[in-house]
Amino acid sequence: MEQCPRCLNTDPKYFYTGSKGVYCRRCVQYGRMLLNEEEKPFYFEMGETDPEYTLDFELTEEQKKLSAELALLSQKEDVLVHAVTGAGKTELVMQSIREALLRKERVGIAIPRRQVVIEIGERMQKAFTRLRVVYVCGGHTDETEGDLIICTTHQLYRYPGYFDLLILDEPDAFPFKGNEVLQGIVRTSCKGHIIALSATPDESLKKFETLQLFRRPHHHPLIVPEVRLMPDILQLLFIRHYIKHTDNVLIFAPTRRDAQRLGRLLRVQSFTSETKEKERIIEEFRNGKIRHLVCTTVLERGVTFSNVQVLIYHCDHDVFDQASLIQIAGRVGRDARYPKGDCIFLCLRKKRSIQDAVREIRRMNA
Repeated sequence: MEQCPRCLNTDPKYFYTGSKGVYCRRCVQYGRMLLNEEEKPFYFEMGETDPEYTLDFELTEEQKKLSAELALLSQKEDVLVHAVTGAGKTELVMQSIREALLRKERVGIAIPRRQVVIEIGERMQKAFTRLRVVYVCGGHTDETEGDLIICTTHQLYRYPGYFDLLILDEPDAFPFKGNEVLQGIVRTSCKGHIIALSATPDESLKKFETLQLFRRPHHHPLIVPEVRLMPDILQLLFIRHYIKHTDNVLIFAPTRRDAQRLGRLLRVQSFTSETKEKERIIEEFRNGKIRHLVCTTVLERGVTFSNVQVLIYHCDHDVFDQASLIQIAGRVGRDARYPKGDCIFLCLRKKRSIQDAVREIRRMNA
């Protein structure tokens, strides 16, 4: 059976015979790869590294236990860390990174979305001050070699056969979820083991050895969403009234068009995948210069705010599945200084995805 050496495709309908031989059209956007061509492994000679790290806080006993268990287990097999939003998944993998680098292994962190790459890259550089942390994503592709590589899953095509340990953050998120090309590229970039981190893992991850952590470091429960049934006009009036009396509000809308329309109606900054100066807007929302922000699911995960309230407009829209709703609710109450807050689902009908999301949050709080 013929197989693409990059994306592992075996479906013959994607193979095309050109002047130089047979190549795979399924991953041709990353460059033409002939089936009889052995992809040349990415090579970067790492010098001596000092992978010691420091944190601004001490891990809880549960975090320390899981972190040590993960560092040991990931040497032998692929591992899923199923942890609630705000459980400190980034900090949980630092011991695994440290020990892998001490063994002279190559480590990478792959993340579906560009915005989260930048945030995690900055957090890792702050912790691992003696490492050369490189993040590779749109707008950051001039430098691709370093002691610790953090990249979008799309950029893994640059690293064939390179990683001994690959940390896959939020693999259930768009655009990685269900994308067979990206899933194949992950496998061909990693010659060792994978650590998958998710609060909402799908069935494809259940084959991994699983470690669980369903408590946030401050030990306060997850915020259980309040579901309100009302027609569109009342949803708009409710949001207008709510933000008039409340600061630090993220208002999620199902589509870019909805977000832009809602932003205009409310006279509030909107934030979508097409927004320019994303980093500036997020920073201004964090420091209170922007009090309210209408956004799409581009901010449903990965980006942390210390004190935020969440509203979801038309949360019965198909774009908001169970995993998405759990992730959005998880934006609230992450900081020990602000462990409580509002998460309100506004909908025309109480779909099963809404009921399942609320039920799963209650289960994790049990």
